[in-house]
Amino acid sequence: MLSNGSSNTSASEINLYFREKSRAGSGDATAALKINLSSISGDEDQALYAFECYNNDNWVGTAAKVFPKQAQNSQQNNWRRVAVYVNDNIGKLYVDQHRLAVANQLETSRIDMMEIEVISAGNPVLFRNFRIASGGDDAYNKLITDGKFIAYGIQFDVNKAVLKPESMGSINEMVRILKENPDLKFEIGGHTDSDGSTQRNDELSLQRAETVKSVIIGLGIDGNRLTTQGFGSSKPLVPNDSPENKARNRRVEFVKN
Repeated sequence: MLSNGSSNTSASEINLYFREKSRAGSGDATAALKINLSSISGDEDQALYAFECYNNDNWVGTAAKVFPKQAQNSQQNNWRRVAVYVNDNIGKLYVDQHRLAVANQLETSRIDMMEIEVISAGNPVLFRNFRIASGGDDAYNKLITDGKFIAYGIQFDVNKAVLKPESMGSINEMVRILKENPDLKFEIGGHTDSDGSTQRNDELSLQRAETVKSVIIGLGIDGNRLTTQGFGSSKPLVPNDSPENKARNRRVEFVKN
């Protein structure tokens, strides 16, 4: 997540480069993938984003685009969730729940490091909850091969069944899969960590599963294709002995019926 850390949400420029280690710090033209955010808010015409890959000695992709209206957030000191997804030759850029751009000409064999460049006009850029995950799962393939998909991108407010805005990226992906595969049916399972009582965790996990189901139905999916189950803390993936492990156990699973 990123914030300008000041009342001026359009003051800084951030570049992320994904490229070969041998080319570290050597300039744009050697990057396999470059992301530019000239602001966090996207609330002004000069606040642009770019999502480009360097392929066959040329930049291809999305360059110098204004944030779409639905992705703008001009609040002061606002935090925006920036997410990048790379699978084979395809890259996707999200801000909060909004997909801004797609690139489909990546040479992923050239990517083995990331650099972050911050160009600040007197305003600090703040980072939190920074995460790099290798081997990101393709939801449809996981459903077909394993019969289930763990949607860590679906997040809730603490001790509530209220979805965080950034959850919509993962939910929209599941809706797309359901629309493209009309025979698929899912059980949506809610899971918590071990904090709190068993009764409360059982209730909360079911409420969260029901929330996800309700949102998916609202996006055009027949509710008869979805069931819900709350497992509470009864099926941990890892011991609940650290904040990181507890975060892994707090999850929503889609299991193919």
